[in-house]
Amino acid sequence: MENTIDPINKRHNSWVTIILLNFFGWIFIYADRTILNPVMPAIQSEFGLNHSQLGLISSLFFLTYTIVQMPFSTLADYFSKKWIIGLGFIFFGVMTLFSGLVTTIGLFLITRAMVGIGEGSFYGASYGLSSQVLPKNKLTFGTALINSGQAFGQILGTLLSSILVLQLHFHWSTPFITISVPTVIVGLLYILVIRDKPFNASTKPNHSKTAIKSIDIKALFTRNLSCTYLMLFASIYGQIVMITWLPLYLIDYRHISGTNVGWVASIVPFIAIPSALLFARINDYLKNTKTLICILVPLSAISLIVGVTINNDMVLLLSLLVYG
Repeated sequence: MENTIDPINKRHNSWVTIILLNFFGWIFIYADRTILNPVMPAIQSEFGLNHSQLGLISSLFFLTYTIVQMPFSTLADYFSKKWIIGLGFIFFGVMTLFSGLVTTIGLFLITRAMVGIGEGSFYGASYGLSSQVLPKNKLTFGTALINSGQAFGQILGTLLSSILVLQLHFHWSTPFITISVPTVIVGLLYILVIRDKPFNASTKPNHSKTAIKSIDIKALFTRNLSCTYLMLFASIYGQIVMITWLPLYLIDYRHISGTNVGWVASIVPFIAIPSALLFARINDYLKNTKTLICILVPLSAISLIVGVTINNDMVLLLSLLVYG
């Protein structure tokens, strides 16, 4: 079934423009996620939380973030992607601001859940935008550039929170308030910079019974695709655990303090940026994704196991480098 909804006017939107916007989109999504982690002990102390209640903060965020992705992706197929992303970003920026202003744990949990809803608008619609404009010969490299924003965001969020709160001793709410302003600006840029072709009847999707029946659901669950889904689930799960757990682990179990927490936790995204671009270039040249995956994914898993099982700071640093 041909997808003709929300066509992007390439005369006004080069693939570089879309890459840059999506790049900064990922920066502030991951910055928002990671500013929480170094300040979790401060939040725990202020609100008198146990470990289960502390874990609920991230759990509620990821729950709403996961639930809304499919509905927002469906809406992006029918309506303007730039408005889905732009309004979602403005909403999540405002909710991030409120995360730093609320004074009770109940309201804080609600605002973090709302942030998850705002961020959930981005994933599907952003890749829809990039897939419409990226040239085929730059697809892997362009996607790597976009995704490198995740690493930059981790660095920004972790260091910002560590410097402001752990080193300069500002209140834990300061990083949330600080990051909210550029987040709203990114949302406005999506709305103002991207130009869509007018929506009209000729661009309506063909959702006839014949077209729907032509979709082979079984084709989505072949052996190769099922293995890919499992691998992606495991690798993303490991990445999210690393993002949310590492700063707290460094503080509580490795007794690292101050901005050192931010620098050590930033090793992974620092090394991930050049390596992602390098391997994307290699993949575009070799056209052998499976071989790269079969080497890199097991290597990342081994590095995680070694880093947490051997109680040695140098081994931990090396394992983080290899994982990145």
